[in-house]
Amino acid sequence: MKHTLSTRAASTFLLATALVISGSAFAGSPGHVETPEAAEAPHAGKPGVPAKSKELHAKLTDAAATVSVEAEFEANTTKTSFEGNVRVSVPAYGIIDTASAGTGVVTLTLAKAGVPYAECTLALRSFKQNALGVASASYRVVAANLNGIVTEAPVGAACDDVASGNPVVPAVQAGDSIALSINATPVATGTIQ
Repeated sequence: MKHTLSTRAASTFLLATALVISGSAFAGSPGHVETPEAAEAPHAGKPGVPAKSKELHAKLTDAAATVSVEAEFEANTTKTSFEGNVRVSVPAYGIIDTASAGTGVVTLTLAKAGVPYAECTLALRSFKQNALGVASASYRVVAANLNGIVTEAPVGAACDDVASGNPVVPAVQAGDSIALSINATPVATGTIQ
């Protein structure tokens, strides 16, 4: 049986490949912030598939390129979610080994017009060290609201409303600022696009 791609599928594949290649050329540069990406669900109108999806992203690094941050917000008719991932090349910002990685306090603060509205505490996801002794610690938070139920993962991670202190899925908008701090040290800032 011979398989062929439709013209639309081939065009989508080529566009996605071009976006990945063009975006990866700058992803490692200090102070890099990802360009805007808003998309509609590719199967809009089909049963069980949300009609519209809104995606916002931010990627940034610290000046020394020892930390990388990726944040993503997605909203559609059934689910709203915020995900933050931070990777720290060890040693940096008081994280020097497995123990200090486990007790490290990693936060992402989201703000509109300079006013913080949500603070997310990330939990240690992994600590890896290779045979040469080069180590890194990865942290993550996922906050999601699926049909009115807010969940947070992994254990120990949370996003809270700054005003009330209650768990929240941040209502991220393009142009909001995002700031990373590690062990109370400001590390990197950027803009959600």
